Amino acid sequence: MARISTYVNDLVINPGDKWIGTDVDFLNATKNFTAGAVATWIARLNYIDSPYPRFTYKDMTIAANSPRECGTITQDPAVAGVIPFATLTDFMLSESQKARCTVNISGYYVAPLQTSSVIITKCDDISQWAIYTWNTATQDPLENQFWDINLTYQAGNGGFENDEDYFISLLDYGASGGDKNFVANLTGASTFLVNHGLNKFSSCTIVDANDDIVEAEVEYKSNTQVEITFSQSVTNFRAFFN
Repeated sequence: MARISTYVNDLVINPGDKWIGTDVDFLNATKNFTAGAVATWIARLNYIDSPYPRFTYKDMTIAANSPRECGTITQDPAVAGVIPFATLTDFMLSESQKARCTVNISGYYVAPLQTSSVIITKCDDISQWAIYTWNTATQDPLENQFWDINLTYQAGNGGFENDEDYFISLLDYGASGGDKNFVANLTGASTFLVNHGLNKFSSCTIVDANDDIVEAEVEYKSNTQVEITFSQSVTNFRAFFN
């Protein structure tokens, strides 16, 4: 074998290219490593700086009785299987993104994300995405390294899958300029607790599926939360706050 310095440099890197290295997990055995495998490893461990926080979704029904992990998105109570984006209204979010457990980024969840539009995308499949209004972000009182996020679905495709990674990105800053407003979808129940995140006792107008104004009992719990009660279960109603 010639001296390594005499070999020509490869200027076109392909995923199948290899080099020799040491595998510390197997008694320092000498093994081949492909460029593609190393690139995937770097990306999945979030070792490349990115303006988009990266998190892993964890199905807590699989990890029953295990604590929530840093850098994860979970649900409380736990829900099994794939979670369609269109059905998602809330989740618990780690105060730190994946592989950056010493850096608390939870301030980002309040400003600029609160009351803004965000987009969630699957890291290795951009065709799976969803746009939400990020209504409120509050620190969980029992697990204070996690935040309770309340959202309203706008559009998207796909869903959360166990052990898959997702980016959370600011799409449209909703707190700048003009008066703030919020729309809540009301369906499948007679009572709804709405977290609008407007930080004011806003007016509330409710319409049915035909966009006709309807009446309901509206109780202001705080300047960010309202309870709406109907005489019976409703479908495809909306409440407008401004």
